[in-house]
Amino acid sequence: MQGGGEQFTNGKLVLKATLYDPIVLEKPSVTKLLNSIYSIAMARTKSENSATSGFFINLDNNKSFDDDSNAYAAFGRLIYGFSTAQAISKFPGVISSDGTVTPSTPPVIQWVIQLK
Repeated sequence: MQGGGEQFTNGKLVLKATLYDPIVLEKPSVTKLLNSIYSIAMARTKSENSATSGFFINLDNNKSFDDDSNAYAAFGRLIYGFSTAQAISKFPGVISSDGTVTPSTPPVIQWVIQLK
């Protein structure tokens, strides 16, 4: 998977206050939106109802993220730029103590289009 929504300053991840409270998890078993290849889902902590601004793009079919016991809320999908998402996932990065990989040089998303 390839994530985003974090803030970087001088190449370092900066934890920032969120503008809104975390959202309530909308499980795929209810919404029928699955974590299939190129779907976009909300990132969260171990707590189900903790998603704020982080998101990720599924670069494979992540069926385990659709299970109610480990659910992540899918909310959209890529319609263009598949090779770009794959290329971003290959950026060299640094692995933190929790296993998160942070790119040495974070990519920047220039624009998105909301279809609905």
